[in-house]
Amino acid sequence: NQARTAKEVTEVVIHETVTQSWQATVDVLQQRGLGVHLIVGYDGTVYQHADLFNDETWHASEHNPMSVGIETVNPFETQFLPHLNPPWKNTMDVPWASNKPYVVPTPEQSEAVTQVIDWLTSPASGLSIPKTFVGMQGGSSMAMNRMAASDQGPGVYAHKYFADHQDGGWLVLYAWLRLVAQLDPATAYSEALRRAPGLDEVPLLDYFAGVTPGA
Repeated sequence: NQARTAKEVTEVVIHETVTQSWQATVDVLQQRGLGVHLIVGYDGTVYQHADLFNDETWHASEHNPMSVGIETVNPFETQFLPHLNPPWKNTMDVPWASNKPYVVPTPEQSEAVTQVIDWLTSPASGLSIPKTFVGMQGGSSMAMNRMAASDQGPGVYAHKYFADHQDGGWLVLYAWLRLVAQLDPATAYSEALRRAPGLDEVPLLDYFAGVTPGA
């Protein structure tokens, strides 16, 4: 939406769209005067809409100047699922989704988001985003809801950490399981499905003994 005002790009923010397609997501963003750098479709296709270095897109309030925004196409609530053969197959009851049940992103797009996070937080990207999972609470559990401003800093964010929205937490949990716990995609997906229901914070180090969270 404008040229970047920050000197460095230090954050990546994960969103979920409450739409059913890439085109519907673009339409909503344009209608609202918003923008995002990347959109990830249900099949894992990644669409780029802005320059990662030079373009500041309006998706994350005060985090816009220093962040890359990723929108993940997801109806989010079952009432918004397509009526015929939706690609989203998993749902769960969670306290951080006001209209239950929550629609879980597909395995393909969850993995695509993770691979993009992995690249954005690597030296290859040329950006300054550390592979730090901001939602790790005390090094032992992953936040699935809003966080205090004092607990925020450079790294990987779910939109819900700082906004009056509910999106991004499950995807960040999956990415941690893949990139830090180093689980394979199928195991990480099933483990995120098993651990997330019913919790505002998901315990991790009790299961992954000896694993150091991204820091």
